Amino acid sequence: MAAGTVMKDVYTSLAAVLQANVSELASSQSITSQSPSVVNAGPGIILSIFPFQVRHNQFLANELPIREGLTTMRPAPLALDVYYAFTPFSTTEFSEATVVEKIVSTFHDYPILRGDALKGNLAVNGNEELKIVPVEMSTDDTNKLWSLFSKPYKTFVSFMVTPVRIASSRTSQFTRVIEKGIDYSRIG
Repeated sequence: MAAGTVMKDVYTSLAAVLQANVSELASSQSITSQSPSVVNAGPGIILSIFPFQVRHNQFLANELPIREGLTTMRPAPLALDVYYAFTPFSTTEFSEATVVEKIVSTFHDYPILRGDALKGNLAVNGNEELKIVPVEMSTDDTNKLWSLFSKPYKTFVSFMVTPVRIASSRTSQFTRVIEKGIDYSRIG
Protein backbone atom coordinates (compact mmCIF):
# COMPACT_ATOMS: atom_id res chain seq x y z
CA MET A 1 0.00 0.00 0.00
CA ALA A 2 1.32 3.42 -0.93
CA ALA A 3 0.34 5.67 1.96
CA GLY A 4 -0.34 9.35 1.44
CA THR A 5 -0.35 9.45 -2.37
CA VAL A 6 -3.98 8.82 -3.32
CA MET A 7 -5.14 12.46 -3.54
CA LYS A 8 -2.03 13.40 -5.55
CA ASP A 9 -2.58 10.43 -7.87
CA VAL A 10 -6.23 11.41 -8.46
CA TYR A 11 -5.09 14.94 -9.35
CA THR A 12 -2.40 13.53 -11.68
CA SER A 13 -4.98 11.28 -13.38
CA LEU A 14 -7.43 14.16 -13.92
CA ALA A 15 -4.65 16.41 -15.23
CA ALA A 16 -3.42 13.72 -17.65
CA VAL A 17 -6.89 13.21 -19.15
CA LEU A 18 -7.30 16.95 -19.64
CA GLN A 19 -3.81 17.42 -21.09
CA ALA A 20 -4.50 14.65 -23.61
CA ASN A 21 -7.86 16.11 -24.69
CA VAL A 22 -7.71 19.89 -24.23
CA SER A 23 -5.09 21.44 -26.51
CA GLU A 24 -4.84 24.61 -24.39
CA LEU A 25 -3.71 22.47 -21.43
CA ALA A 26 -1.07 20.36 -23.22
CA SER A 27 1.85 22.02 -21.39
CA SER A 28 2.80 20.48 -18.05
CA GLN A 29 2.90 24.00 -16.53
CA SER A 30 -0.69 24.76 -17.56
CA ILE A 31 -2.34 22.78 -14.74
CA THR A 32 -1.89 23.25 -11.00
CA SER A 33 -3.41 21.84 -7.82
CA GLN A 34 -3.11 25.20 -6.07
CA SER A 35 -6.13 27.03 -4.74
CA PRO A 36 -7.72 29.57 -7.10
CA SER A 37 -6.88 32.18 -4.45
CA VAL A 38 -3.15 31.96 -5.24
CA VAL A 39 -3.23 31.45 -9.03
CA ASN A 40 -2.62 34.49 -11.23
CA ALA A 41 -3.62 34.87 -14.87
CA GLY A 42 -0.75 35.03 -17.32
CA PRO A 43 -0.31 35.10 -21.08
CA GLY A 44 -1.36 31.46 -21.44
CA ILE A 45 -3.99 29.33 -19.74
CA ILE A 46 -3.51 28.06 -16.20
CA LEU A 47 -6.07 25.62 -14.83
CA SER A 48 -6.54 25.19 -11.09
CA ILE A 49 -7.82 21.71 -10.16
CA PHE A 50 -8.66 22.34 -6.53
CA PRO A 51 -10.27 19.80 -4.14
CA PHE A 52 -12.65 22.06 -2.23
CA GLN A 53 -14.52 19.35 -0.32
CA VAL A 54 -13.91 15.76 0.79
CA ARG A 55 -16.75 13.60 2.14
CA HIS A 56 -17.08 10.00 3.26
CA ASN A 57 -18.98 7.90 0.74
CA GLN A 58 -21.83 6.70 2.94
CA PHE A 59 -22.85 3.94 0.54
CA LEU A 60 -19.48 2.19 0.79
CA ALA A 61 -18.93 2.72 4.52
CA ASN A 62 -19.63 -0.84 5.66
CA GLU A 63 -17.75 -3.01 3.21
CA LEU A 64 -16.34 -6.30 4.42
CA PRO A 65 -12.68 -6.61 5.41
CA ILE A 66 -10.20 -7.89 2.84
CA ARG A 67 -8.42 -11.19 3.46
CA GLU A 68 -4.70 -11.11 2.69
CA GLY A 69 -3.17 -14.54 2.75
CA LEU A 70 -4.21 -17.27 5.17
CA THR A 71 -3.97 -15.41 8.47
CA THR A 72 -4.24 -11.66 7.81
CA MET A 73 -7.26 -9.35 7.39
CA ARG A 74 -7.26 -5.67 6.45
CA PRO A 75 -10.25 -3.33 6.91
CA ALA A 76 -11.93 -2.28 3.67
CA PRO A 77 -10.48 0.90 2.15
CA LEU A 78 -11.91 4.23 3.24
CA ALA A 79 -14.19 5.42 0.41
CA LEU A 80 -14.39 9.16 -0.24
CA ASP A 81 -16.21 11.53 -2.58
CA VAL A 82 -13.84 14.36 -3.58
CA TYR A 83 -15.30 17.58 -5.02
CA TYR A 84 -13.06 19.55 -7.37
CA ALA A 85 -13.34 23.08 -8.74
CA PHE A 86 -11.80 23.38 -12.22
CA THR A 87 -10.99 27.08 -12.64
CA PRO A 88 -9.15 28.42 -15.72
CA PHE A 89 -7.14 31.65 -15.56
CA SER A 90 -6.17 33.70 -18.61
CA THR A 91 -5.90 37.28 -19.80
CA THR A 92 -7.13 36.37 -23.29
CA GLU A 93 -10.80 37.05 -24.04
CA PHE A 94 -13.04 33.94 -24.18
CA SER A 95 -10.17 31.50 -23.56
CA GLU A 96 -11.45 30.68 -20.05
CA ALA A 97 -14.94 29.91 -21.39
CA THR A 98 -13.42 27.78 -24.16
CA VAL A 99 -11.43 25.74 -21.64
CA VAL A 100 -14.49 25.25 -19.39
CA GLU A 101 -16.43 24.00 -22.42
CA LYS A 102 -13.64 21.56 -23.33
CA ILE A 103 -13.36 20.29 -19.73
CA VAL A 104 -17.09 19.57 -19.60
CA SER A 105 -16.92 17.87 -23.00
CA THR A 106 -13.88 15.77 -22.01
CA PHE A 107 -15.47 14.48 -18.82
CA HIS A 108 -18.69 13.81 -20.73
CA ASP A 109 -16.67 11.62 -23.12
CA TYR A 110 -14.56 10.07 -20.31
CA PRO A 111 -16.86 9.82 -17.26
CA ILE A 112 -14.92 6.89 -15.76
CA LEU A 113 -11.16 6.61 -15.33
CA ARG A 114 -9.81 3.06 -15.32
CA GLY A 115 -6.78 1.08 -16.49
CA ASP A 116 -3.96 3.24 -17.86
CA ALA A 117 -5.89 6.43 -17.03
CA LEU A 118 -5.28 5.74 -13.32
CA LYS A 119 -1.88 7.19 -12.48
CA GLY A 120 0.50 6.45 -9.64
CA ASN A 121 -0.60 3.94 -7.02
CA LEU A 122 -4.37 4.28 -7.41
CA ALA A 123 -4.89 0.66 -8.46
CA VAL A 124 -2.68 -0.61 -5.61
CA ASN A 125 -4.92 1.26 -3.16
CA GLY A 126 -8.08 -0.43 -4.47
CA ASN A 127 -9.12 2.18 -7.03
CA GLU A 128 -10.09 0.06 -10.04
CA GLU A 129 -12.16 2.90 -11.47
CA LEU A 130 -13.04 6.47 -10.60
CA LYS A 131 -16.32 8.04 -11.69
CA ILE A 132 -16.31 11.72 -12.63
CA VAL A 133 -19.75 13.18 -11.91
CA PRO A 134 -20.80 16.78 -12.71
CA VAL A 135 -21.87 18.77 -9.65
CA GLU A 136 -24.56 21.40 -10.01
CA MET A 137 -23.92 24.16 -7.47
CA SER A 138 -26.55 26.68 -6.47
CA THR A 139 -25.77 30.38 -6.67
CA ASP A 140 -25.66 30.49 -2.88
CA ASP A 141 -23.17 27.59 -2.69
CA THR A 142 -21.05 29.19 -5.42
CA ASN A 143 -20.98 32.50 -3.54
CA LYS A 144 -20.02 30.72 -0.31
CA LEU A 145 -17.16 28.92 -2.07
CA TRP A 146 -15.80 32.04 -3.74
CA SER A 147 -16.11 34.10 -0.56
CA LEU A 148 -13.33 31.89 0.86
CA PHE A 149 -10.94 33.06 -1.87
CA SER A 150 -9.39 36.51 -1.92
CA LYS A 151 -10.21 36.96 -5.60
CA PRO A 152 -13.33 37.99 -7.50
CA TYR A 153 -15.61 35.30 -8.91
CA LYS A 154 -14.28 33.33 -11.90
CA THR A 155 -16.10 30.97 -14.20
CA PHE A 156 -15.46 27.42 -13.05
CA VAL A 157 -16.95 23.96 -13.28
CA SER A 158 -17.27 21.42 -10.49
CA PHE A 159 -17.03 17.63 -10.57
CA MET A 160 -17.13 14.93 -7.91
CA VAL A 161 -14.66 12.04 -8.22
CA THR A 162 -15.98 8.89 -6.56
CA PRO A 163 -15.20 6.51 -4.94
CA VAL A 164 -11.67 7.52 -4.05
CA ARG A 165 -10.39 4.63 -1.95
CA ILE A 166 -7.64 4.98 0.62
CA ALA A 167 -6.29 1.66 1.83
CA SER A 168 -6.13 0.98 5.55
CA SER A 169 -2.67 0.48 7.04
CA ARG A 170 -4.08 -1.62 9.89
CA THR A 171 -4.06 -5.41 9.73
CA SER A 172 -5.26 -8.06 12.11
CA GLN A 173 -4.16 -11.65 12.50
CA PHE A 174 -6.54 -14.53 12.89
CA THR A 175 -6.33 -18.29 13.12
CA ARG A 176 -8.19 -20.28 10.53
CA VAL A 177 -10.15 -23.38 11.37
CA ILE A 178 -8.05 -26.22 10.02
CA GLU A 179 -9.59 -29.17 11.78
CA LYS A 180 -13.00 -29.97 13.11
CA GLY A 181 -14.05 -32.74 15.41
CA ILE A 182 -17.34 -34.17 16.49
CA ASP A 183 -17.76 -35.58 19.98
CA TYR A 184 -20.84 -37.62 20.62
CA SER A 185 -22.08 -39.97 23.27
CA ARG A 186 -25.05 -42.22 23.61
CA ILE A 187 -27.83 -41.02 25.89
CA GLY A 188 -29.36 -43.55 28.16
